[in-house]
Amino acid sequence: MRRFFHLAWVLFKNSRASVSLGRSSRFRRIFGILLFVLAIFPLMIQMFSLSYRLFHSLAVVDRLELGMAFGLSAFAQMVFVFSILYVWSIYFHAQDIEYLLPLPFKPGEILGAKFLATLLYEYVTAFVLLAPLFLAFAFVIKPDFLYAIYAGIVFFMAPVIPLSYASLFVFLLFRFFPLSKKRDQWGKWSGIFSILLVLGLNFFFQTLSARERMGQLSQWILHVSHGTWISFSQYAFGSLLASRSLVHPHSLHAFFSLLEFCLCSVLALVVFLFMGNQFYFQWLSPLRGIAGAKEKKLVLAELKNAPVWKTYWRKEMRILFRDPGFFVHCIVMGFIWPIFFLPAFFFGGSQGMSLSFQDIRHFAHTPFFYLVPLVLGMVLSASNAIASTFLSREGKQILMMKYLPIPFSTQILAKAASAFFVSFLAGSFWFSLFILLVFPPWMSIWGGWILLALGAGFSVMSGMALDLLFPKFTVENPYKAVRQNLNVYLHLIGNVVLAVLIGSGIAGAHLSHSSCFWILFLLFLVFNFSFYGFLVSRGRRLFSQLIL
Repeated sequence: MRRFFHLAWVLFKNSRASVSLGRSSRFRRIFGILLFVLAIFPLMIQMFSLSYRLFHSLAVVDRLELGMAFGLSAFAQMVFVFSILYVWSIYFHAQDIEYLLPLPFKPGEILGAKFLATLLYEYVTAFVLLAPLFLAFAFVIKPDFLYAIYAGIVFFMAPVIPLSYASLFVFLLFRFFPLSKKRDQWGKWSGIFSILLVLGLNFFFQTLSARERMGQLSQWILHVSHGTWISFSQYAFGSLLASRSLVHPHSLHAFFSLLEFCLCSVLALVVFLFMGNQFYFQWLSPLRGIAGAKEKKLVLAELKNAPVWKTYWRKEMRILFRDPGFFVHCIVMGFIWPIFFLPAFFFGGSQGMSLSFQDIRHFAHTPFFYLVPLVLGMVLSASNAIASTFLSREGKQILMMKYLPIPFSTQILAKAASAFFVSFLAGSFWFSLFILLVFPPWMSIWGGWILLALGAGFSVMSGMALDLLFPKFTVENPYKAVRQNLNVYLHLIGNVVLAVLIGSGIAGAHLSHSSCFWILFLLFLVFNFSFYGFLVSRGRRLFSQLIL
Protein backbone atom coordinates (compact mmCIF):
# COMPACT_ATOMS: atom_id res chain seq x y z
CA MET A 1 0.00 0.00 0.00
CA ARG A 2 2.90 2.34 0.73
CA ARG A 3 4.35 1.78 -2.76
CA PHE A 4 0.93 2.44 -4.24
CA PHE A 5 0.63 5.87 -2.61
CA HIS A 6 4.23 6.72 -3.51
CA LEU A 7 3.53 5.93 -7.17
CA ALA A 8 0.29 7.94 -7.11
CA TRP A 9 2.13 10.93 -5.64
CA VAL A 10 4.91 10.69 -8.24
CA LEU A 11 2.37 10.54 -11.09
CA PHE A 12 0.50 13.51 -9.66
CA LYS A 13 3.70 15.55 -9.32
CA ASN A 14 4.88 14.62 -12.81
CA SER A 15 1.58 15.81 -14.27
CA ARG A 16 2.44 19.28 -12.98
CA ALA A 17 6.23 19.20 -13.30
CA SER A 18 8.04 21.40 -15.77
CA VAL A 19 11.45 22.88 -16.38
CA SER A 20 12.16 26.32 -17.76
CA LEU A 21 14.63 29.13 -17.31
CA GLY A 22 16.84 28.94 -14.25
CA ARG A 23 14.81 31.41 -12.20
CA SER A 24 12.22 31.06 -9.46
CA SER A 25 8.69 30.22 -10.56
CA ARG A 26 7.00 30.59 -7.18
CA PHE A 27 5.48 33.96 -8.03
CA ARG A 28 4.13 32.68 -11.36
CA ARG A 29 2.64 29.63 -9.64
CA ILE A 30 0.84 31.78 -7.07
CA PHE A 31 -0.32 34.14 -9.79
CA GLY A 32 -1.63 31.19 -11.80
CA ILE A 33 -3.66 29.96 -8.82
CA LEU A 34 -5.13 33.42 -8.26
CA LEU A 35 -5.95 33.71 -11.95
CA PHE A 36 -7.72 30.35 -11.85
CA VAL A 37 -9.75 31.37 -8.80
CA LEU A 38 -10.79 34.62 -10.48
CA ALA A 39 -11.78 32.69 -13.61
CA ILE A 40 -14.03 30.17 -11.84
CA PHE A 41 -15.54 32.58 -9.29
CA PRO A 42 -18.22 34.01 -11.67
CA LEU A 43 -19.18 30.49 -12.72
CA MET A 44 -19.57 29.40 -9.10
CA ILE A 45 -21.74 32.43 -8.36
CA GLN A 46 -23.96 31.61 -11.32
CA MET A 47 -24.19 27.96 -10.22
CA PHE A 48 -25.13 29.06 -6.70
CA SER A 49 -27.85 31.39 -8.01
CA LEU A 50 -29.35 28.71 -10.27
CA SER A 51 -29.21 26.06 -7.52
CA TYR A 52 -30.75 28.33 -4.90
CA ARG A 53 -33.70 29.25 -7.13
CA LEU A 54 -34.20 25.60 -8.07
CA PHE A 55 -34.21 24.43 -4.44
CA HIS A 56 -36.43 27.32 -3.39
CA SER A 57 -39.05 26.40 -6.00
CA LEU A 58 -38.91 22.69 -5.07
CA ALA A 59 -39.14 23.45 -1.34
CA VAL A 60 -42.65 24.83 -1.89
CA VAL A 61 -43.87 21.36 -2.93
CA ASP A 62 -41.58 19.53 -0.44
CA ARG A 63 -39.51 17.77 -3.15
CA LEU A 64 -36.01 18.93 -2.24
CA GLU A 65 -34.71 15.39 -2.57
CA LEU A 66 -35.42 15.44 -6.31
CA GLY A 67 -33.47 18.68 -6.77
CA MET A 68 -30.38 17.36 -4.96
CA ALA A 69 -30.61 14.03 -6.80
CA PHE A 70 -30.89 15.88 -10.12
CA GLY A 71 -27.82 18.02 -9.35
CA LEU A 72 -25.69 15.07 -8.24
CA SER A 73 -26.85 12.98 -11.20
CA ALA A 74 -26.02 15.79 -13.65
CA PHE A 75 -22.54 16.09 -12.11
CA ALA A 76 -21.99 12.33 -12.32
CA GLN A 77 -23.09 12.19 -15.96
CA MET A 78 -20.79 15.09 -16.80
CA VAL A 79 -17.81 13.38 -15.14
CA PHE A 80 -18.69 10.09 -16.87
CA VAL A 81 -18.92 11.57 -20.38
CA PHE A 82 -15.82 13.76 -20.16
CA SER A 83 -13.81 10.97 -18.51
CA ILE A 84 -14.56 8.66 -21.44
CA LEU A 85 -13.05 11.28 -23.71
CA TYR A 86 -9.72 11.72 -21.91
CA VAL A 87 -8.90 8.82 -19.54
CA TRP A 88 -7.61 6.67 -22.40
CA SER A 89 -4.60 8.99 -22.68
CA ILE A 90 -3.93 8.80 -18.92
CA TYR A 91 -4.27 5.14 -18.05
CA PHE A 92 -2.77 3.68 -21.21
CA HIS A 93 0.11 5.93 -22.20
CA ALA A 94 2.63 4.50 -24.66
CA GLN A 95 5.52 5.55 -22.39
CA ASP A 96 4.22 3.17 -19.71
CA ILE A 97 6.01 0.36 -21.56
CA GLU A 98 9.34 2.10 -21.02
CA TYR A 99 8.92 3.69 -17.59
CA LEU A 100 6.31 1.82 -15.53
CA LEU A 101 6.33 -1.82 -16.64
CA PRO A 102 9.97 -2.49 -15.59
CA LEU A 103 9.09 -1.36 -12.04
CA PRO A 104 7.96 -3.95 -9.43
CA PHE A 105 4.27 -2.98 -9.60
CA LYS A 106 1.21 -5.05 -10.38
CA PRO A 107 -1.16 -3.80 -13.10
CA GLY A 108 -3.78 -3.05 -10.46
CA GLU A 109 -1.32 -0.90 -8.53
CA ILE A 110 -0.37 1.07 -11.65
CA LEU A 111 -4.00 1.66 -12.63
CA GLY A 112 -4.97 2.44 -9.04
CA ALA A 113 -2.22 5.05 -8.77
CA LYS A 114 -3.29 6.59 -12.07
CA PHE A 115 -6.91 6.54 -10.90
CA LEU A 116 -6.00 8.33 -7.67
CA ALA A 117 -3.95 10.97 -9.50
CA THR A 118 -6.85 11.54 -11.91
CA LEU A 119 -9.33 11.69 -9.04
CA LEU A 120 -7.38 14.54 -7.43
CA TYR A 121 -7.97 16.63 -10.56
CA GLU A 122 -11.64 15.63 -10.61
CA TYR A 123 -12.01 17.25 -7.21
CA VAL A 124 -11.32 20.61 -8.85
CA THR A 125 -14.35 20.07 -11.09
CA ALA A 126 -16.33 18.82 -8.11
CA PHE A 127 -15.46 21.95 -6.14
CA VAL A 128 -16.64 24.23 -8.95
CA LEU A 129 -19.94 22.40 -9.49
CA LEU A 130 -20.84 20.75 -6.17
CA ALA A 131 -19.73 23.41 -3.69
CA PRO A 132 -22.34 25.95 -4.96
CA LEU A 133 -24.96 23.16 -5.01
CA PHE A 134 -24.33 22.15 -1.39
CA LEU A 135 -24.10 25.76 -0.24
CA ALA A 136 -27.38 26.73 -1.92
CA PHE A 137 -29.08 23.69 -0.39
CA ALA A 138 -27.77 24.72 3.03
CA PHE A 139 -29.26 28.21 2.64
CA VAL A 140 -32.66 26.66 1.92
CA ILE A 141 -32.87 24.01 4.67
CA LYS A 142 -30.79 25.83 7.36
CA PRO A 143 -28.86 22.68 8.47
CA ASP A 144 -26.48 22.00 11.33
CA PHE A 145 -22.95 20.59 11.55
CA LEU A 146 -24.02 17.03 10.68
CA TYR A 147 -25.06 18.16 7.20
CA ALA A 148 -21.56 19.59 6.65
CA ILE A 149 -20.01 16.21 7.55
CA TYR A 150 -22.32 14.29 5.23
CA ALA A 151 -21.81 16.83 2.44
CA GLY A 152 -18.04 16.48 2.78
CA ILE A 153 -18.25 12.69 2.49
CA VAL A 154 -20.54 12.93 -0.55
CA PHE A 155 -18.18 15.48 -2.12
CA PHE A 156 -15.17 13.16 -1.87
CA MET A 157 -17.08 10.06 -3.02
CA ALA A 158 -19.18 11.64 -5.81
CA PRO A 159 -16.58 11.42 -8.64
CA VAL A 160 -15.53 7.83 -7.81
CA ILE A 161 -18.45 5.95 -9.39
CA PRO A 162 -18.63 7.86 -12.71
CA LEU A 163 -14.84 7.85 -13.07
CA SER A 164 -14.75 4.09 -12.41
CA TYR A 165 -17.51 3.47 -14.94
CA ALA A 166 -15.78 5.59 -17.58
CA SER A 167 -12.41 3.93 -16.95
CA LEU A 168 -13.93 0.46 -17.19
CA PHE A 169 -15.85 1.36 -20.36
CA VAL A 170 -12.74 2.71 -22.12
CA PHE A 171 -10.72 -0.26 -20.90
CA LEU A 172 -13.15 -2.77 -22.40
CA LEU A 173 -13.58 -0.69 -25.55
CA PHE A 174 -9.86 -0.62 -26.29
CA ARG A 175 -9.46 -4.24 -25.23
CA PHE A 176 -12.05 -5.83 -27.52
CA PHE A 177 -12.00 -3.38 -30.44
CA PRO A 178 -8.92 -2.53 -32.58
CA LEU A 179 -8.73 1.09 -31.45
CA SER A 180 -5.12 1.06 -30.28
CA LYS A 181 -3.81 1.76 -33.78
CA LYS A 182 -6.34 4.58 -34.22
CA ARG A 183 -5.80 6.31 -30.91
CA ASP A 184 -4.93 9.63 -32.62
CA GLN A 185 -8.26 9.67 -34.47
CA TRP A 186 -10.02 8.73 -31.24
CA GLY A 187 -8.31 11.65 -29.52
CA LYS A 188 -9.34 14.11 -32.24
CA TRP A 189 -13.00 13.11 -32.36
CA SER A 190 -13.33 12.82 -28.60
CA GLY A 191 -11.85 16.29 -28.21
CA ILE A 192 -14.23 17.75 -30.79
CA PHE A 193 -17.20 16.05 -29.13
CA SER A 194 -16.18 17.36 -25.70
CA ILE A 195 -15.96 20.91 -27.07
CA LEU A 196 -19.42 20.60 -28.66
CA LEU A 197 -20.73 19.28 -25.36
CA VAL A 198 -19.26 22.25 -23.51
CA LEU A 199 -20.89 24.57 -26.05
CA GLY A 200 -24.24 22.93 -25.40
CA LEU A 201 -23.83 23.29 -21.64
CA ASN A 202 -22.80 26.92 -22.06
CA PHE A 203 -25.91 27.61 -24.16
CA PHE A 204 -28.09 25.81 -21.60
CA PHE A 205 -26.81 27.76 -18.60
CA GLN A 206 -26.91 31.14 -20.34
CA THR A 207 -30.50 30.64 -21.52
CA LEU A 208 -31.54 29.29 -18.11
CA SER A 209 -30.78 32.47 -16.19
CA ALA A 210 -34.29 33.89 -16.56
CA ARG A 211 -36.56 33.26 -13.58
CA GLU A 212 -39.46 31.92 -15.65
CA ARG A 213 -37.13 29.37 -17.26
CA MET A 214 -36.05 28.24 -13.80
CA GLY A 215 -39.70 27.59 -12.98
CA GLN A 216 -39.97 25.52 -16.14
CA LEU A 217 -36.90 23.51 -15.07
CA SER A 218 -38.40 22.71 -11.66
CA GLN A 219 -41.65 21.63 -13.30
CA TRP A 220 -39.67 19.45 -15.71
CA ILE A 221 -37.77 17.80 -12.83
CA LEU A 222 -41.05 17.00 -11.09
CA HIS A 223 -42.50 15.63 -14.32
CA VAL A 224 -39.60 13.38 -15.39
CA SER A 225 -38.41 12.30 -11.93
CA HIS A 226 -39.83 8.84 -12.60
CA GLY A 227 -38.61 8.64 -16.20
CA THR A 228 -36.48 5.75 -17.39
CA TRP A 229 -33.18 7.59 -17.98
CA ILE A 230 -33.48 9.87 -14.94
CA SER A 231 -34.25 6.95 -12.64
CA PHE A 232 -31.47 4.84 -14.17
CA SER A 233 -28.82 7.56 -13.83
CA GLN A 234 -29.81 8.36 -10.26
CA TYR A 235 -29.57 4.71 -9.22
CA ALA A 236 -26.54 3.82 -11.37
CA PHE A 237 -24.40 6.68 -10.05
CA GLY A 238 -25.79 6.52 -6.50
CA SER A 239 -27.15 10.06 -6.72
CA LEU A 240 -30.47 9.15 -5.08
CA LEU A 241 -28.70 7.55 -2.12
CA ALA A 242 -26.47 10.59 -1.65
CA SER A 243 -29.41 13.01 -1.87
CA ARG A 244 -31.39 11.06 0.75
CA SER A 245 -28.47 11.32 3.16
CA LEU A 246 -28.32 15.11 2.74
CA VAL A 247 -32.02 16.01 2.90
CA HIS A 248 -32.63 14.51 6.36
CA PRO A 249 -29.17 13.97 7.88
CA HIS A 250 -30.43 13.24 11.42
CA SER A 251 -32.48 10.19 10.44
CA LEU A 252 -31.15 6.64 10.60
CA HIS A 253 -32.29 6.14 7.02
CA ALA A 254 -29.93 8.95 5.93
CA PHE A 255 -26.97 7.26 7.63
CA PHE A 256 -27.61 3.93 5.90
CA SER A 257 -28.13 5.71 2.56
CA LEU A 258 -24.73 7.36 2.93
CA LEU A 259 -23.17 4.03 3.87
CA GLU A 260 -24.69 2.36 0.79
CA PHE A 261 -23.39 5.19 -1.40
CA CYS A 262 -19.84 4.75 -0.07
CA LEU A 263 -19.99 0.95 -0.50
CA CYS A 264 -21.20 1.33 -4.10
CA SER A 265 -18.30 3.69 -4.82
CA VAL A 266 -15.77 1.24 -3.40
CA LEU A 267 -17.37 -1.65 -5.30
CA ALA A 268 -17.17 0.22 -8.63
CA LEU A 269 -13.49 0.94 -8.04
CA VAL A 270 -12.75 -2.68 -7.08
CA VAL A 271 -14.40 -3.97 -10.28
CA PHE A 272 -12.32 -1.60 -12.40
CA LEU A 273 -9.05 -2.62 -10.69
CA PHE A 274 -9.93 -6.32 -11.04
CA MET A 275 -10.50 -5.93 -14.78
CA GLY A 276 -7.26 -3.95 -15.03
CA ASN A 277 -5.30 -6.79 -13.46
CA GLN A 278 -6.65 -9.14 -16.12
CA PHE A 279 -6.18 -7.13 -19.32
CA TYR A 280 -3.68 -4.29 -18.73
CA PHE A 281 -0.67 -6.03 -20.33
CA GLN A 282 -2.73 -7.24 -23.27
CA TRP A 283 -3.91 -3.72 -23.99
CA LEU A 284 -0.42 -2.20 -23.99
CA SER A 285 1.00 -4.68 -26.50
CA PRO A 286 -0.50 -3.00 -29.65
CA LEU A 287 1.17 0.29 -28.74
CA ARG A 288 4.58 -0.87 -29.95
CA GLY A 289 5.58 0.54 -33.32
CA ILE A 290 2.38 1.94 -34.78
CA ALA A 291 3.89 4.18 -37.47
CA GLY A 292 3.89 2.91 -41.05
CA ALA A 293 7.01 2.79 -43.24
CA LYS A 294 5.09 3.58 -46.42
CA GLU A 295 3.82 6.87 -45.04
CA LYS A 296 7.35 7.87 -44.00
CA LYS A 297 8.66 7.25 -47.53
CA LEU A 298 5.90 9.36 -49.05
CA VAL A 299 6.63 12.24 -46.71
CA LEU A 300 10.37 12.11 -47.42
CA ALA A 301 9.78 12.06 -51.18
CA GLU A 302 7.40 15.00 -50.92
CA LEU A 303 9.76 17.17 -48.87
CA LYS A 304 13.02 16.21 -50.56
CA ASN A 305 13.38 19.23 -52.86
CA ALA A 306 11.35 21.77 -50.85
CA PRO A 307 12.97 24.94 -49.41
CA VAL A 308 14.12 24.74 -45.80
CA TRP A 309 11.63 27.25 -44.40
CA LYS A 310 8.76 25.61 -46.29
CA THR A 311 9.75 22.17 -45.03
CA TYR A 312 9.89 23.45 -41.47
CA TRP A 313 6.53 25.22 -41.90
CA ARG A 314 4.91 22.04 -43.23
CA LYS A 315 6.33 20.13 -40.31
CA GLU A 316 4.70 22.61 -37.91
CA MET A 317 1.36 22.42 -39.72
CA ARG A 318 1.41 18.61 -39.77
CA ILE A 319 2.00 18.52 -36.02
CA LEU A 320 -0.80 21.00 -35.32
CA PHE A 321 -3.36 19.26 -37.53
CA ARG A 322 -2.42 15.61 -37.01
CA ASP A 323 -1.63 15.51 -33.31
CA PRO A 324 -4.97 15.09 -31.48
CA GLY A 325 -3.97 17.19 -28.47
CA PHE A 326 -2.74 20.15 -30.51
CA PHE A 327 -5.57 19.77 -33.04
CA VAL A 328 -8.25 20.11 -30.35
CA HIS A 329 -6.65 22.82 -28.22
CA CYS A 330 -4.99 24.91 -30.95
CA ILE A 331 -7.06 24.42 -34.11
CA VAL A 332 -10.61 23.57 -33.06
CA MET A 333 -10.77 25.86 -30.03
CA GLY A 334 -9.23 28.68 -32.04
CA PHE A 335 -12.12 28.43 -34.49
CA ILE A 336 -15.18 27.90 -32.32
CA TRP A 337 -14.60 29.72 -29.04
CA PRO A 338 -16.61 32.86 -30.13
CA ILE A 339 -19.71 30.63 -30.04
CA PHE A 340 -19.47 30.76 -26.24
CA PHE A 341 -20.43 34.44 -26.31
CA LEU A 342 -23.26 34.33 -28.86
CA PRO A 343 -26.03 33.39 -26.37
CA ALA A 344 -25.07 36.32 -24.14
CA PHE A 345 -25.42 38.75 -27.07
CA PHE A 346 -28.60 37.43 -28.64
CA PHE A 347 -30.50 36.09 -25.62
CA GLY A 348 -29.16 38.24 -22.81
CA GLY A 349 -30.57 36.35 -19.82
CA SER A 350 -32.76 37.93 -17.18
CA GLN A 351 -31.49 41.47 -17.67
CA GLY A 352 -32.60 41.57 -21.31
CA MET A 353 -29.21 42.81 -22.45
CA SER A 354 -29.48 41.47 -26.00
CA LEU A 355 -28.58 42.91 -29.38
CA SER A 356 -30.88 43.19 -32.37
CA PHE A 357 -29.79 42.90 -36.00
CA GLN A 358 -30.62 46.60 -36.49
CA ASP A 359 -28.14 47.54 -33.74
CA ILE A 360 -25.41 45.41 -35.31
CA ARG A 361 -25.98 46.77 -38.83
CA HIS A 362 -25.85 50.34 -37.54
CA PHE A 363 -22.55 49.43 -35.87
CA ALA A 364 -21.06 48.65 -39.33
CA HIS A 365 -21.27 52.30 -40.40
CA THR A 366 -19.32 53.65 -37.42
CA PRO A 367 -15.52 53.77 -36.86
CA PHE A 368 -15.94 50.93 -34.37
CA PHE A 369 -16.41 48.56 -37.31
CA TYR A 370 -12.62 48.42 -37.76
CA LEU A 371 -12.31 47.28 -34.17
CA VAL A 372 -14.07 43.99 -35.02
CA PRO A 373 -11.49 42.50 -37.45
CA LEU A 374 -8.61 43.89 -35.41
CA VAL A 375 -9.87 42.30 -32.19
CA LEU A 376 -10.71 39.07 -34.02
CA GLY A 377 -7.14 38.80 -35.28
CA MET A 378 -5.66 39.60 -31.87
CA VAL A 379 -7.89 37.48 -29.65
CA LEU A 380 -8.25 34.47 -31.96
CA SER A 381 -4.48 34.30 -32.33
CA ALA A 382 -4.01 34.55 -28.57
CA SER A 383 -6.70 31.96 -27.82
CA ASN A 384 -5.29 29.22 -30.06
CA ALA A 385 -2.02 29.29 -28.04
CA ILE A 386 0.16 28.49 -31.06
CA ALA A 387 2.41 31.54 -30.88
CA SER A 388 2.52 31.85 -27.08
CA THR A 389 3.74 28.22 -26.81
CA PHE A 390 5.99 27.99 -29.86
CA LEU A 391 8.97 26.98 -27.71
CA SER A 392 7.10 25.30 -24.87
CA ARG A 393 5.39 22.88 -27.27
CA GLU A 394 8.78 21.45 -28.20
CA GLY A 395 9.04 19.86 -24.76
CA LYS A 396 12.03 17.57 -24.45
CA GLN A 397 12.81 18.06 -28.17
CA ILE A 398 14.01 21.62 -27.56
CA LEU A 399 17.65 20.49 -27.75
CA MET A 400 17.10 19.17 -31.26
CA MET A 401 15.61 22.53 -32.21
CA LYS A 402 18.65 24.32 -30.80
CA TYR A 403 21.20 22.25 -32.70
CA LEU A 404 19.43 21.76 -36.03
CA PRO A 405 21.49 23.12 -38.97
CA ILE A 406 18.74 25.66 -39.62
CA PRO A 407 19.16 29.36 -38.75
CA PHE A 408 17.09 30.50 -35.80
CA SER A 409 15.56 33.26 -37.94
CA THR A 410 14.27 30.59 -40.38
CA GLN A 411 12.73 28.61 -37.54
CA ILE A 412 11.13 31.79 -36.16
CA LEU A 413 9.73 32.62 -39.61
CA ALA A 414 8.27 29.13 -40.09
CA LYS A 415 6.67 29.03 -36.64
CA ALA A 416 5.29 32.56 -37.04
CA ALA A 417 3.88 31.64 -40.46
CA SER A 418 2.10 28.57 -39.07
CA ALA A 419 0.58 30.56 -36.19
CA PHE A 420 -0.44 33.39 -38.54
CA PHE A 421 -1.98 30.98 -41.06
CA VAL A 422 -4.26 29.34 -38.47
CA SER A 423 -5.15 32.65 -36.81
CA PHE A 424 -5.91 34.43 -40.08
CA LEU A 425 -7.97 31.47 -41.29
CA ALA A 426 -10.10 31.47 -38.14
CA GLY A 427 -10.42 35.26 -38.21
CA SER A 428 -11.43 35.20 -41.87
CA PHE A 429 -14.19 32.71 -41.12
CA TRP A 430 -15.77 34.82 -38.38
CA PHE A 431 -15.18 38.12 -40.19
CA SER A 432 -16.90 36.72 -43.29
CA LEU A 433 -19.93 35.79 -41.20
CA PHE A 434 -19.92 39.28 -39.69
CA ILE A 435 -19.80 40.85 -43.17
CA LEU A 436 -22.78 38.77 -44.32
CA LEU A 437 -24.64 39.86 -41.22
CA VAL A 438 -24.10 43.64 -41.36
CA PHE A 439 -23.42 44.41 -45.09
CA PRO A 440 -20.74 47.11 -44.58
CA PRO A 441 -19.39 49.33 -47.40
CA TRP A 442 -16.84 47.77 -49.76
CA MET A 443 -14.01 50.05 -48.65
CA SER A 444 -14.65 49.09 -45.04
CA ILE A 445 -14.46 45.42 -45.97
CA TRP A 446 -11.03 45.78 -47.59
CA GLY A 447 -9.78 47.84 -44.67
CA GLY A 448 -11.13 45.21 -42.28
CA TRP A 449 -9.16 42.43 -43.99
CA ILE A 450 -5.96 44.48 -43.69
CA LEU A 451 -6.53 45.16 -39.99
CA LEU A 452 -7.38 41.49 -39.43
CA ALA A 453 -3.98 40.50 -40.83
CA LEU A 454 -2.19 43.18 -38.79
CA GLY A 455 -3.99 42.19 -35.59
CA ALA A 456 -3.17 38.51 -36.10
CA GLY A 457 0.45 39.35 -36.90
CA PHE A 458 0.79 41.51 -33.80
CA SER A 459 -0.65 38.80 -31.57
CA VAL A 460 1.64 36.17 -33.13
CA MET A 461 4.77 38.28 -32.64
CA SER A 462 3.91 39.33 -29.08
CA GLY A 463 3.02 35.76 -28.10
CA MET A 464 6.29 34.41 -29.46
CA ALA A 465 8.22 37.11 -27.62
CA LEU A 466 6.44 36.20 -24.37
CA ASP A 467 7.19 32.49 -24.73
CA LEU A 468 10.79 33.24 -25.65
CA LEU A 469 11.23 35.22 -22.43
CA PHE A 470 9.33 32.79 -20.16
CA PRO A 471 9.21 29.30 -21.73
CA LYS A 472 7.72 26.27 -20.00
CA PHE A 473 9.04 22.88 -21.07
CA THR A 474 6.77 20.19 -19.66
CA VAL A 475 8.64 17.00 -18.99
CA GLU A 476 5.76 14.50 -19.22
CA ASN A 477 4.19 15.56 -22.52
CA PRO A 478 4.01 18.75 -24.61
CA TYR A 479 0.20 19.02 -24.34
CA LYS A 480 0.46 20.52 -20.87
CA ALA A 481 2.52 23.32 -22.40
CA VAL A 482 -0.76 24.40 -24.03
CA ARG A 483 -3.33 23.41 -21.41
CA GLN A 484 -1.42 24.47 -18.28
CA ASN A 485 0.73 27.38 -19.42
CA LEU A 486 0.43 30.75 -17.72
CA ASN A 487 1.83 32.45 -20.83
CA VAL A 488 -1.33 31.56 -22.77
CA TYR A 489 -3.59 33.31 -20.25
CA LEU A 490 -1.29 36.30 -19.85
CA HIS A 491 -1.13 36.70 -23.62
CA LEU A 492 -4.91 36.46 -23.98
CA ILE A 493 -5.56 38.88 -21.13
CA GLY A 494 -3.02 41.33 -22.53
CA ASN A 495 -4.66 41.30 -25.96
CA VAL A 496 -8.13 41.78 -24.46
CA VAL A 497 -6.93 44.69 -22.31
CA LEU A 498 -5.22 46.30 -25.31
CA ALA A 499 -8.40 45.89 -27.37
CA VAL A 500 -10.44 47.58 -24.64
CA LEU A 501 -7.95 50.46 -24.45
CA ILE A 502 -8.06 50.92 -28.23
CA GLY A 503 -11.85 50.90 -28.21
CA SER A 504 -11.91 53.46 -25.41
CA GLY A 505 -9.44 55.62 -27.34
CA ILE A 506 -11.59 55.50 -30.47
CA ALA A 507 -14.67 56.44 -28.46
CA GLY A 508 -12.91 59.30 -26.69
CA ALA A 509 -11.17 60.75 -29.76
CA HIS A 510 -14.34 60.88 -31.92
CA LEU A 511 -12.39 59.77 -35.00
CA SER A 512 -13.81 59.66 -38.49
CA HIS A 513 -14.13 56.43 -40.46
CA SER A 514 -10.97 56.89 -42.54
CA SER A 515 -8.91 58.43 -39.71
CA CYS A 516 -9.66 55.43 -37.50
CA PHE A 517 -8.42 53.02 -40.17
CA TRP A 518 -5.17 54.85 -40.90
CA ILE A 519 -4.29 55.33 -37.23
CA LEU A 520 -4.85 51.63 -36.47
CA PHE A 521 -3.00 50.63 -39.63
CA LEU A 522 0.12 52.67 -38.84
CA LEU A 523 0.07 51.80 -35.14
CA PHE A 524 -0.02 48.03 -35.63
CA LEU A 525 2.39 48.17 -38.54
CA VAL A 526 4.95 49.71 -36.18
CA PHE A 527 4.08 47.15 -33.49
CA ASN A 528 4.63 44.23 -35.88
CA PHE A 529 7.99 45.44 -37.16
CA SER A 530 9.15 46.19 -33.61
CA PHE A 531 8.31 42.72 -32.32
CA TYR A 532 9.82 41.06 -35.38
CA GLY A 533 13.04 43.01 -34.87
CA PHE A 534 13.09 41.94 -31.21
CA LEU A 535 12.61 38.28 -32.11
CA VAL A 536 15.36 38.28 -34.73
CA SER A 537 17.93 40.42 -32.88
CA ARG A 538 17.56 39.18 -29.31
CA GLY A 539 15.89 35.85 -29.97
CA ARG A 540 19.08 34.01 -30.86
CA ARG A 541 20.82 35.16 -27.67
CA LEU A 542 17.87 34.35 -25.41
CA PHE A 543 17.37 31.01 -27.11
CA SER A 544 20.98 30.02 -26.54
CA GLN A 545 20.64 30.83 -22.81
CA LEU A 546 17.73 28.44 -22.19
CA ILE A 547 18.54 26.02 -19.36
CA LEU A 548 16.89 22.60 -19.28
